[in-house]
Amino acid sequence: MQTTRVLLLGTLLVAGLFIVAILLQHEHLVAGPSQRSRTAMASEVAGQRGRTSSKQSRAGTDNSARSPPPPTLCNTSTFIVHTELDGSVVKEGGSDGLAFASAAECCGACMRLRSCNVWVWNSASSGACWLKHTQDPRSPGRRGEGAGVPWTSGALLKAYRLPEAPLPVADRTLDTVAIHTSVGDIRLRLRPDWHAASVDSVRRLASPDLAAGACSSCEFYRVEFGFLLQGTLRGVLPPNDQTGCTPAPACQPGPRLMQRGDVGWAGGGAGPDFFIYLGATPASWLKRDHTVWAEVADEASLALAERIVNLPSHTPGGVGTMRFLKDRLEVDVVAVRAAPALSTSTAAGV
Repeated sequence: MQTTRVLLLGTLLVAGLFIVAILLQHEHLVAGPSQRSRTAMASEVAGQRGRTSSKQSRAGTDNSARSPPPPTLCNTSTFIVHTELDGSVVKEGGSDGLAFASAAECCGACMRLRSCNVWVWNSASSGACWLKHTQDPRSPGRRGEGAGVPWTSGALLKAYRLPEAPLPVADRTLDTVAIHTSVGDIRLRLRPDWHAASVDSVRRLASPDLAAGACSSCEFYRVEFGFLLQGTLRGVLPPNDQTGCTPAPACQPGPRLMQRGDVGWAGGGAGPDFFIYLGATPASWLKRDHTVWAEVADEASLALAERIVNLPSHTPGGVGTMRFLKDRLEVDVVAVRAAPALSTSTAAGV
């Protein structure tokens, strides 16, 4: 009888140890990825501590080798709580903008918007969701972090410049491109005689050698009635870095006072931000300080530019400040080729 009890207890003990081993293995399989994600997030937060701007986050050594890259899809295990990531706003949140019941919905909105690669969701402000863009979503800056920060943030591996993207050869037979939008095309006649380097940079963006998404962050964003339609041609390629002042030893004036339909780089710089001048008279107050590289090709394109200027817009900075589209308009640069001429026999219907 005693021997039977010992054997029974031994059997039960072995069975119990076997069950515990199975449970431990199951727990490892379930919790392992989450634990690794939390460790990765903690490492990323530590690596980013003290960085408060996108410019700072891009300085120095590339952090992508030290932490996993952000996902291409929304995954709650990668959300960063009590952190507000930095970036340029591409769609506003709050009472006049986006608001969602969850961080996952905010992430989904970023995933659907081509130019967005950073999102921030505020649990304490009616679910305000701000969509942003940073040059390198693998290492975004942080505006704030800590237990008192009500933001949950995330980054998506999209809409950023690929440093390994080869620079295509500019097709110098291309003399017309279209700024393609969801509401129509604005055709531009390129003017290499005004500034060849700028024209070549635009030709490269329209190159068929580039994969889809080359103009991943190109958009119209600013409108001013009777003055301009402004956007950016920020894509996967390095932007133009020359103006009418470089590489010449001294600044060379623009080709003329800007006239209605002329296209140039904004702010007197080299891009990638550009604008279409829509004033009724030559822009004498701009002098000849801007690098101008194209002109709107036809009246239908000018009419479309005016139509875009009249889309819903606002002045977030108050009266007298810059006016921005409420919904930024994504664009692509597309080559426009002339239709082949008809032969004499075809034209005659032979």
